[in-house]
Amino acid sequence: MPPQSRYTAAGRRLRSSDERNSTRDVSERFPASACGPLVKFALIGAALIVLTVVLHAIVTVGWVRVLMGRYDPSEVGRHWGQMLAVLMATGVLLLALHTLEIGLWAYAYLELVPSGQLDSFEEAMYFSFVTFTTVGYGDITLSEGWRLLSGIEALNGILLVGWSTALLFAIVQRSFAGARGGAGKKKGQRIQEN
Repeated sequence: MPPQSRYTAAGRRLRSSDERNSTRDVSERFPASACGPLVKFALIGAALIVLTVVLHAIVTVGWVRVLMGRYDPSEVGRHWGQMLAVLMATGVLLLALHTLEIGLWAYAYLELVPSGQLDSFEEAMYFSFVTFTTVGYGDITLSEGWRLLSGIEALNGILLVGWSTALLFAIVQRSFAGARGGAGKKKGQRIQEN
């Protein structure tokens, strides 16, 4: 006796996993012609992510070293003007850094995307800003295949903006801990550095 067939609400017969797998092999589901461009776009995106992450790491670590060498966390919190200056300088530095990273993506789009899609650096920069910040207006879109690269840029933007947010949070937290004499410490005790 054959196994009973199951049906959908529309009355179509559901195929078993054996039937689905026997009628379509892997080459039909993932044709080689589609995998070549996919790998190319993934490699381009990975290279740009590595470049922007390395740039972000160098600048943020350098900035933290400057702050640690110049300011004592227990003192910055006590001087509101100094704390405000540190936060403003950090914010401006991070905005400039993100603009540079967005510019790298825009330059890559301008050089790599077929002509006619992004006609000027201003248009590529606009598209890159909208994509990096995950706003995604949709007024400029790339052709099939190249769209994958814009998704990769959005992931890169989420990562780097999150990193910048964490850095700002850490600076604010250390500044306020310094204003209180250290988190959970008695007034006048220094925060120990590792």
